[in-house]
Amino acid sequence: MLAALFFLALSYQEAAEDTNRRIETDIVVIGKRLSDAGDELEDCIKRKCPTDQDVAATIKVVEMQFLAGEYRGARETLRRSIGRNAKQAKAYPLPVAALWRSKARVDTHLGEYEDFRSGAIQSYRVLKNGLPADDPNVLGGLIELGDAQFQLGYWIYAEEHYTDAIARAAQANNHQIEAIARYRLAGVIARRNPNGPSSGDEKEVAKILAPLIGSSDPVFARFDFIARLYKARLAEKRGAKGAVDGVFASLPKGLTPPPILLSSTPIKLVSFAASGCAENVANPNSLACDNPRDMVSLIDVENQWIDVGFLIDPAGSVRDIEIVRKSAKFAGDWGERVTKSIASRRYTPSPLATNTDTQGRYRIERFTLTAPFITISGSRLRVRSINATIATMDLTPG
Repeated sequence: MLAALFFLALSYQEAAEDTNRRIETDIVVIGKRLSDAGDELEDCIKRKCPTDQDVAATIKVVEMQFLAGEYRGARETLRRSIGRNAKQAKAYPLPVAALWRSKARVDTHLGEYEDFRSGAIQSYRVLKNGLPADDPNVLGGLIELGDAQFQLGYWIYAEEHYTDAIARAAQANNHQIEAIARYRLAGVIARRNPNGPSSGDEKEVAKILAPLIGSSDPVFARFDFIARLYKARLAEKRGAKGAVDGVFASLPKGLTPPPILLSSTPIKLVSFAASGCAENVANPNSLACDNPRDMVSLIDVENQWIDVGFLIDPAGSVRDIEIVRKSAKFAGDWGERVTKSIASRRYTPSPLATNTDTQGRYRIERFTLTAPFITISGSRLRVRSINATIATMDLTPG
Protein backbone atom coordinates (compact mmCIF):
# COMPACT_ATOMS: atom_id res chain seq x y z
CA MET A 1 0.00 0.00 0.00
CA LEU A 2 1.02 3.59 -0.51
CA ALA A 3 1.61 4.58 3.10
CA ALA A 4 3.77 1.54 3.80
CA LEU A 5 6.03 2.54 0.94
CA PHE A 6 6.25 6.20 1.90
CA PHE A 7 6.19 6.45 5.66
CA LEU A 8 8.18 5.06 8.56
CA ALA A 9 7.65 1.42 7.65
CA LEU A 10 11.29 0.46 7.35
CA SER A 11 11.33 -1.68 10.47
CA TYR A 12 11.14 -5.33 9.50
CA GLN A 13 10.11 -6.40 12.98
CA GLU A 14 7.37 -4.00 14.07
CA ALA A 15 3.87 -3.64 12.60
CA ALA A 16 3.17 -0.16 11.25
CA GLU A 17 -0.43 -0.06 12.49
CA ASP A 18 -0.62 3.73 12.79
CA THR A 19 0.78 4.11 9.29
CA ASN A 20 -1.74 1.65 7.89
CA ARG A 21 -4.64 3.51 9.49
CA ARG A 22 -3.55 6.86 8.06
CA ILE A 23 -4.14 5.96 4.41
CA GLU A 24 -7.93 5.62 4.48
CA THR A 25 -7.84 7.38 1.13
CA ASP A 26 -10.91 8.09 -0.94
CA ILE A 27 -9.40 9.31 -4.19
CA VAL A 28 -12.66 10.98 -5.18
CA VAL A 29 -12.27 13.67 -2.48
CA ILE A 30 -8.50 13.94 -2.65
CA GLY A 31 -8.53 17.68 -3.50
CA LYS A 32 -10.22 18.67 -0.24
CA ARG A 33 -8.04 16.37 1.84
CA LEU A 34 -4.86 17.64 0.17
CA SER A 35 -5.82 21.19 1.13
CA ASP A 36 -6.42 20.14 4.73
CA ALA A 37 -3.11 18.26 4.87
CA GLY A 38 -1.30 21.28 3.44
CA ASP A 39 -2.76 23.52 6.13
CA GLU A 40 -1.65 21.07 8.82
CA LEU A 41 1.89 21.04 7.45
CA GLU A 42 2.06 24.85 7.27
CA ASP A 43 0.82 25.09 10.85
CA CYS A 44 3.46 22.58 11.93
CA ILE A 45 6.21 24.57 10.21
CA LYS A 46 5.05 27.90 11.70
CA ARG A 47 5.13 26.58 15.25
CA LYS A 48 8.49 24.88 14.60
CA CYS A 49 7.20 21.45 15.49
CA PRO A 50 9.64 18.59 16.22
CA THR A 51 11.15 16.72 13.30
CA ASP A 52 9.02 13.61 13.72
CA GLN A 53 5.83 15.70 13.55
CA ASP A 54 7.14 17.69 10.59
CA VAL A 55 7.92 14.49 8.70
CA ALA A 56 4.54 12.94 9.50
CA ALA A 57 2.75 16.05 8.19
CA THR A 58 5.04 16.17 5.14
CA ILE A 59 4.39 12.56 4.20
CA LYS A 60 0.64 13.03 4.49
CA VAL A 61 0.82 15.83 1.92
CA VAL A 62 3.19 13.86 -0.31
CA GLU A 63 0.91 10.81 -0.36
CA MET A 64 -2.00 12.92 -1.58
CA GLN A 65 0.10 14.82 -4.10
CA PHE A 66 1.35 11.52 -5.48
CA LEU A 67 -2.14 10.06 -5.77
CA ALA A 68 -3.22 13.20 -7.62
CA GLY A 69 -0.30 12.82 -10.02
CA GLU A 70 1.44 15.94 -8.72
CA TYR A 71 4.87 14.30 -8.74
CA ARG A 72 6.91 17.48 -8.98
CA GLY A 73 4.90 19.04 -6.19
CA ALA A 74 5.51 15.96 -4.04
CA ARG A 75 9.23 16.09 -4.84
CA GLU A 76 9.40 19.77 -3.87
CA THR A 77 7.48 19.14 -0.64
CA LEU A 78 10.01 16.45 0.28
CA ARG A 79 13.00 18.56 -0.80
CA ARG A 80 11.91 21.41 1.48
CA SER A 81 11.31 19.05 4.39
CA ILE A 82 14.76 17.55 3.94
CA GLY A 83 16.17 21.08 4.02
CA ARG A 84 14.37 21.76 7.30
CA ASN A 85 15.16 18.45 8.99
CA ALA A 86 18.39 16.99 7.60
CA LYS A 87 20.43 18.44 10.47
CA GLN A 88 18.27 16.50 12.92
CA ALA A 89 19.27 13.13 11.46
CA LYS A 90 21.22 12.10 14.56
CA ALA A 91 18.30 12.77 16.88
CA TYR A 92 15.60 11.55 14.45
CA PRO A 93 17.23 8.98 12.15
CA LEU A 94 14.02 7.12 11.24
CA PRO A 95 11.97 10.18 10.17
CA VAL A 96 14.85 11.76 8.24
CA ALA A 97 15.65 8.46 6.53
CA ALA A 98 11.96 8.21 5.59
CA LEU A 99 12.17 11.59 3.84
CA TRP A 100 15.07 10.47 1.68
CA ARG A 101 13.37 7.16 0.95
CA SER A 102 10.10 8.84 0.01
CA LYS A 103 11.86 11.29 -2.30
CA ALA A 104 13.64 8.38 -3.95
CA ARG A 105 10.28 6.70 -4.61
CA VAL A 106 8.90 9.84 -6.24
CA ASP A 107 12.11 10.31 -8.25
CA THR A 108 11.56 7.01 -10.06
CA HIS A 109 8.25 8.28 -11.44
CA LEU A 110 9.95 11.43 -12.71
CA GLY A 111 12.78 9.59 -14.46
CA GLU A 112 15.30 10.94 -11.94
CA TYR A 113 17.02 7.59 -11.57
CA GLU A 114 20.34 8.84 -10.27
CA ASP A 115 18.50 10.86 -7.61
CA PHE A 116 16.56 7.69 -6.79
CA ARG A 117 19.83 5.87 -6.27
CA SER A 118 21.44 8.67 -4.26
CA GLY A 119 18.29 8.95 -2.13
CA ALA A 120 18.51 5.27 -1.24
CA ILE A 121 22.17 5.76 -0.31
CA GLN A 122 21.37 8.83 1.81
CA SER A 123 18.55 7.02 3.59
CA TYR A 124 20.87 4.16 4.52
CA ARG A 125 23.61 6.54 5.66
CA VAL A 126 21.21 8.33 7.99
CA LEU A 127 20.18 5.03 9.55
CA LYS A 128 23.75 3.77 9.76
CA ASN A 129 25.02 6.94 11.41
CA GLY A 130 22.09 7.34 13.80
CA LEU A 131 21.39 3.81 15.04
CA PRO A 132 23.39 0.85 16.39
CA ALA A 133 24.96 -1.34 13.70
CA ASP A 134 22.75 -4.30 14.60
CA ASP A 135 19.51 -2.30 14.67
CA PRO A 136 16.91 -3.98 12.41
CA ASN A 137 16.27 -0.67 10.67
CA VAL A 138 19.93 -0.39 9.67
CA LEU A 139 19.96 -3.96 8.39
CA GLY A 140 16.66 -3.41 6.61
CA GLY A 141 18.03 -0.20 5.10
CA LEU A 142 20.91 -2.19 3.65
CA ILE A 143 18.39 -4.46 1.94
CA GLU A 144 16.50 -1.45 0.60
CA LEU A 145 19.75 -0.08 -0.81
CA GLY A 146 20.29 -3.42 -2.52
CA ASP A 147 16.76 -3.22 -3.91
CA ALA A 148 17.48 0.21 -5.42
CA GLN A 149 20.72 -0.97 -6.99
CA PHE A 150 18.99 -4.03 -8.40
CA GLN A 151 16.13 -1.98 -9.84
CA LEU A 152 18.58 0.24 -11.73
CA GLY A 153 20.60 -2.65 -13.08
CA TYR A 154 23.60 -2.36 -10.74
CA TRP A 155 23.40 -6.04 -9.96
CA ILE A 156 26.95 -6.43 -8.66
CA TYR A 157 26.34 -3.78 -6.00
CA ALA A 158 22.97 -5.33 -5.15
CA GLU A 159 24.62 -8.71 -4.67
CA GLU A 160 27.23 -7.14 -2.38
CA HIS A 161 24.59 -5.38 -0.25
CA TYR A 162 22.45 -8.51 0.13
CA THR A 163 25.46 -10.65 0.98
CA ASP A 164 26.56 -8.10 3.58
CA ALA A 165 23.04 -8.00 5.02
CA ILE A 166 22.99 -11.79 5.37
CA ALA A 167 26.28 -11.83 7.27
CA ARG A 168 25.42 -8.92 9.53
CA ALA A 169 21.91 -10.19 10.26
CA ALA A 170 23.27 -13.63 11.13
CA GLN A 171 25.78 -12.02 13.50
CA ALA A 172 22.97 -10.03 15.12
CA ASN A 173 20.83 -13.19 15.31
CA ASN A 174 18.12 -11.42 13.31
CA HIS A 175 16.63 -14.28 11.33
CA GLN A 176 13.89 -12.14 9.82
CA ILE A 177 16.37 -9.83 8.07
CA GLU A 178 18.63 -12.72 7.12
CA ALA A 179 15.76 -14.61 5.49
CA ILE A 180 14.66 -11.56 3.47
CA ALA A 181 18.24 -10.88 2.35
CA ARG A 182 18.70 -14.52 1.32
CA TYR A 183 15.58 -14.41 -0.82
CA ARG A 184 16.68 -11.12 -2.43
CA LEU A 185 20.15 -12.48 -3.15
CA ALA A 186 18.68 -15.60 -4.72
CA GLY A 187 16.72 -13.33 -7.04
CA VAL A 188 19.88 -11.56 -8.20
CA ILE A 189 21.70 -14.82 -8.85
CA ALA A 190 18.74 -16.23 -10.79
CA ARG A 191 18.57 -13.20 -13.09
CA ARG A 192 22.19 -12.21 -13.65
CA ASN A 193 22.60 -14.48 -16.68
CA PRO A 194 20.87 -12.84 -19.68
CA ASN A 195 20.35 -16.27 -21.26
CA GLY A 196 18.58 -17.63 -18.20
CA PRO A 197 19.91 -19.34 -15.06
CA SER A 198 22.60 -21.95 -15.61
CA SER A 199 22.92 -25.17 -13.66
CA GLY A 200 25.61 -23.41 -11.61
CA ASP A 201 23.23 -20.54 -10.84
CA GLU A 202 20.57 -23.02 -9.81
CA LYS A 203 22.97 -24.73 -7.41
CA GLU A 204 24.05 -21.37 -5.97
CA VAL A 205 20.44 -20.35 -5.41
CA ALA A 206 19.76 -23.67 -3.70
CA LYS A 207 22.72 -23.09 -1.37
CA ILE A 208 21.55 -19.58 -0.51
CA LEU A 209 17.99 -20.72 0.26
CA ALA A 210 18.94 -23.98 2.02
CA PRO A 211 18.80 -22.55 5.59
CA LEU A 212 15.18 -21.49 5.00
CA ILE A 213 13.94 -24.91 3.87
CA GLY A 214 12.87 -27.43 6.49
CA SER A 215 14.26 -25.28 9.27
CA SER A 216 13.18 -25.83 12.85
CA ASP A 217 13.62 -22.11 13.48
CA PRO A 218 10.13 -20.55 13.56
CA VAL A 219 11.23 -17.42 11.67
CA PHE A 220 13.04 -19.28 8.90
CA ALA A 221 10.10 -21.70 8.73
CA ARG A 222 7.84 -18.84 7.58
CA PHE A 223 9.99 -18.57 4.45
CA ASP A 224 10.01 -22.30 3.74
CA PHE A 225 7.18 -22.20 1.20
CA ILE A 226 8.45 -19.25 -0.82
CA ALA A 227 12.01 -20.63 -0.83
CA ARG A 228 10.88 -24.01 -2.13
CA LEU A 229 8.60 -22.30 -4.64
CA TYR A 230 11.46 -20.18 -5.94
CA LYS A 231 13.67 -23.25 -6.41
CA ALA A 232 10.82 -25.02 -8.21
CA ARG A 233 10.34 -22.11 -10.61
CA LEU A 234 14.02 -22.21 -11.54
CA ALA A 235 13.85 -25.94 -12.00
CA GLU A 236 10.89 -25.59 -14.39
CA LYS A 237 12.76 -22.97 -16.39
CA ARG A 238 15.46 -25.56 -16.89
CA GLY A 239 12.97 -28.22 -18.03
CA ALA A 240 11.72 -29.87 -14.85
CA LYS A 241 7.97 -30.39 -15.22
CA GLY A 242 5.56 -30.28 -12.32
CA ALA A 243 8.04 -28.83 -9.83
CA VAL A 244 5.77 -25.95 -8.83
CA ASP A 245 2.73 -28.23 -8.52
CA GLY A 246 4.79 -30.47 -6.26
CA VAL A 247 5.47 -27.58 -3.89
CA PHE A 248 1.77 -26.78 -3.64
CA ALA A 249 0.92 -30.42 -3.11
CA SER A 250 3.16 -30.42 -0.04
CA LEU A 251 1.37 -27.52 1.66
CA PRO A 252 -0.11 -28.40 5.04
CA LYS A 253 -3.86 -28.88 4.85
CA GLY A 254 -5.74 -25.64 5.46
CA LEU A 255 -2.79 -23.35 4.71
CA THR A 256 -3.52 -20.71 2.08
CA PRO A 257 -0.54 -18.42 1.45
CA PRO A 258 -1.20 -14.97 -0.03
CA PRO A 259 -0.90 -14.65 -3.83
CA ILE A 260 2.74 -14.62 -4.95
CA LEU A 261 3.61 -13.55 -8.48
CA LEU A 262 4.93 -16.54 -10.39
CA SER A 263 5.36 -15.13 -13.89
CA SER A 264 4.43 -12.28 -16.19
CA THR A 265 5.26 -10.96 -19.63
CA PRO A 266 7.34 -7.76 -19.32
CA ILE A 267 5.79 -4.49 -20.41
CA LYS A 268 7.25 -3.93 -23.85
CA LEU A 269 7.73 -0.29 -24.73
CA VAL A 270 8.64 0.58 -28.29
CA SER A 271 11.78 2.69 -28.38
CA PHE A 272 11.25 6.19 -29.70
CA ALA A 273 14.75 6.22 -31.19
CA ALA A 274 15.64 6.72 -34.81
CA SER A 275 15.71 3.62 -37.00
CA GLY A 276 18.69 1.42 -36.31
CA CYS A 277 18.56 1.95 -32.54
CA ALA A 278 16.90 -0.30 -29.97
CA GLU A 279 13.55 -1.91 -30.76
CA ASN A 280 12.08 -2.76 -27.39
CA VAL A 281 13.67 -1.31 -24.27
CA ALA A 282 13.05 -1.81 -20.58
CA ASN A 283 16.34 -1.08 -18.78
CA PRO A 284 16.49 2.58 -17.74
CA ASN A 285 20.30 2.47 -17.79
CA SER A 286 20.77 1.30 -21.35
CA LEU A 287 21.36 3.89 -24.06
CA ALA A 288 20.41 2.55 -27.44
CA CYS A 289 22.16 4.93 -29.83
CA ASP A 290 25.63 6.31 -30.25
CA ASN A 291 24.49 9.66 -31.60
CA PRO A 292 23.52 11.97 -28.66
CA ARG A 293 20.99 13.75 -30.85
CA ASP A 294 19.11 10.46 -31.15
CA MET A 295 18.86 10.17 -27.37
CA VAL A 296 16.34 12.97 -26.98
CA SER A 297 12.85 11.64 -26.25
CA LEU A 298 10.44 12.26 -29.10
CA ILE A 299 7.37 12.15 -26.83
CA ASP A 300 6.20 14.11 -23.82
CA VAL A 301 6.39 11.82 -20.80
CA GLU A 302 5.32 14.47 -18.32
CA ASN A 303 2.12 13.68 -16.40
CA GLN A 304 1.56 10.28 -18.02
CA TRP A 305 0.15 7.86 -15.47
CA ILE A 306 -2.66 5.38 -14.95
CA ASP A 307 -4.13 3.49 -12.00
CA VAL A 308 -5.04 -0.08 -12.93
CA GLY A 309 -7.35 -2.25 -10.87
CA PHE A 310 -7.52 -6.02 -11.28
CA LEU A 311 -8.67 -9.15 -9.51
CA ILE A 312 -6.46 -12.13 -8.68
CA ASP A 313 -8.82 -15.11 -8.65
CA PRO A 314 -8.33 -18.23 -6.47
CA ALA A 315 -6.73 -20.03 -9.43
CA GLY A 316 -3.98 -17.41 -9.60
CA SER A 317 -5.17 -15.85 -12.86
CA VAL A 318 -5.86 -12.15 -13.34
CA ARG A 319 -9.20 -10.84 -14.57
CA ASP A 320 -11.47 -7.77 -14.46
CA ILE A 321 -8.59 -5.51 -15.48
CA GLU A 322 -9.54 -1.86 -15.87
CA ILE A 323 -7.89 1.53 -15.91
CA VAL A 324 -9.71 3.17 -13.01
CA ARG A 325 -8.00 6.56 -13.29
CA LYS A 326 -5.63 8.29 -15.67
CA SER A 327 -3.82 11.58 -15.95
CA ALA A 328 -5.23 14.44 -17.97
CA LYS A 329 -2.36 14.19 -20.45
CA PHE A 330 -2.55 10.40 -20.84
CA ALA A 331 -1.91 9.51 -24.48
CA GLY A 332 -0.68 6.66 -26.65
CA ASP A 333 -1.05 2.91 -26.45
CA TRP A 334 1.27 2.31 -23.51
CA GLY A 335 -1.72 1.77 -21.20
CA GLU A 336 -2.78 -1.15 -23.37
CA ARG A 337 0.72 -2.57 -23.09
CA VAL A 338 0.49 -2.34 -19.31
CA THR A 339 -2.90 -4.06 -19.11
CA LYS A 340 -1.69 -6.77 -21.51
CA SER A 341 1.27 -7.44 -19.22
CA ILE A 342 -0.98 -7.59 -16.17
CA ALA A 343 -3.28 -10.03 -17.97
CA SER A 344 -0.29 -12.34 -18.47
CA ARG A 345 0.48 -12.48 -14.75
CA ARG A 346 0.15 -15.76 -12.94
CA TYR A 347 0.02 -15.85 -9.16
CA THR A 348 0.14 -18.76 -6.76
CA PRO A 349 -3.33 -20.35 -6.59
CA SER A 350 -5.39 -20.53 -3.42
CA PRO A 351 -7.15 -23.88 -3.76
CA LEU A 352 -8.01 -23.89 -0.06
CA ALA A 353 -9.24 -20.31 -0.02
CA THR A 354 -11.43 -19.15 2.83
CA ASN A 355 -14.88 -17.73 2.19
CA THR A 356 -13.48 -14.21 2.01
CA ASP A 357 -11.08 -15.25 -0.73
CA THR A 358 -13.47 -17.17 -2.98
CA GLN A 359 -13.98 -14.14 -5.23
CA GLY A 360 -10.28 -13.33 -5.32
CA ARG A 361 -8.17 -10.42 -4.13
CA TYR A 362 -8.42 -6.97 -5.67
CA ARG A 363 -5.36 -4.81 -6.30
CA ILE A 364 -4.71 -1.30 -7.60
CA GLU A 365 -1.34 -0.29 -9.00
CA ARG A 366 -0.03 3.03 -10.31
CA PHE A 367 1.96 2.94 -13.55
CA THR A 368 3.87 5.98 -14.79
CA LEU A 369 5.39 6.37 -18.23
CA THR A 370 8.70 8.18 -17.87
CA ALA A 371 12.17 8.34 -19.36
CA PRO A 372 15.55 8.77 -17.66
CA PHE A 373 17.22 12.15 -17.73
CA ILE A 374 20.66 12.10 -19.32
CA THR A 375 23.33 14.73 -19.89
CA ILE A 376 24.60 14.88 -23.45
CA SER A 377 28.35 14.41 -23.65
CA GLY A 378 30.23 17.69 -24.08
CA SER A 379 27.41 19.82 -22.65
CA ARG A 380 25.44 20.42 -19.48
CA LEU A 381 22.13 20.03 -21.22
CA ARG A 382 19.82 17.49 -19.60
CA VAL A 383 17.41 15.71 -21.91
CA ARG A 384 15.13 12.71 -21.72
CA SER A 385 16.57 9.48 -23.03
CA ILE A 386 14.74 7.82 -25.91
CA ASN A 387 14.48 4.76 -23.68
CA ALA A 388 11.05 5.15 -22.10
CA THR A 389 10.36 3.04 -19.02
CA ILE A 390 7.55 2.33 -16.56
CA ALA A 391 7.65 3.12 -12.83
CA THR A 392 5.15 1.37 -10.55
CA MET A 393 3.63 1.76 -7.10
CA ASP A 394 1.18 -0.48 -5.25
CA LEU A 395 -1.85 1.58 -4.15
CA THR A 396 -3.89 -1.31 -2.76
CA PRO A 397 -5.61 -0.21 0.49
CA GLY A 398 -5.26 -2.28 3.63
